Amino acid sequence: MKIKKILFAFLLSLSLSNYNSIEPCGLERLGLKINNYFKDINKKNKIKKELQKNKKIWKQTGLLNSISWFAKQNEETISIHESAHLVVAKILDSHVKRIFLDGDMGHIRYIIKHNNTNSICIHLAGYLAEKIVFNKAANGCIEDINKATKEIVELHELDPQDIETIKEKIQKYLNRTEEIILQNLDIIKQFATILIDREYTEILIDADGDKIPNTEEHSAEKHNKTIRGKIIFEKEINQIYEDLTQAAR
Repeated sequence: MKIKKILFAFLLSLSLSNYNSIEPCGLERLGLKINNYFKDINKKNKIKKELQKNKKIWKQTGLLNSISWFAKQNEETISIHESAHLVVAKILDSHVKRIFLDGDMGHIRYIIKHNNTNSICIHLAGYLAEKIVFNKAANGCIEDINKATKEIVELHELDPQDIETIKEKIQKYLNRTEEIILQNLDIIKQFATILIDREYTEILIDADGDKIPNTEEHSAEKHNKTIRGKIIFEKEINQIYEDLTQAAR
């Protein structure tokens, strides 16, 4: 981080050394870029500190210890992970807008209908599914576990130093989520297979992450971006989920 700051200061000094040749609007844009740069640094540092704090809390509980720092992530593990998030979200009555897979990364985008206790279970679903299916979970689960820990502490207004109470709460959510996953494991595996079998495609999405027409006008909008991967959107997600649940009855 120090090297980045030094490099940035050097480039800034070069820019300002020729300030007489810069138009006022150019100086204004430069000032905005500088301000945004340091805002971004502060935001990242704040997130990093928050994650470290939550990581320290859940590690002290002795739970969630199936994470392997050497577990290899691939399409199979990530598709199981993301499909578990999706199925648990659907069962807990949340809107799943999109599921995405791209090599060694993936995500789902969902909207919670009711309360945050459901959100905690959704966060833990990927970790538990990896643990159940592969007997270990990759360290990519850490972000989800940090989020779950943060929400548990905040939702139940717990003292971060009261590790025993936090441990009891985490165990409660682990038990609830694991029960849902075990009851729907075949559906999770089938959805994961469907996702893996998808062709890679490029989709244009807006600032809210919703699919939009890939036109020149939309592409020019700065808040829109193109994502490439194996993607399934809400309407098809709902149909696939309905077909799988009906077949499982």
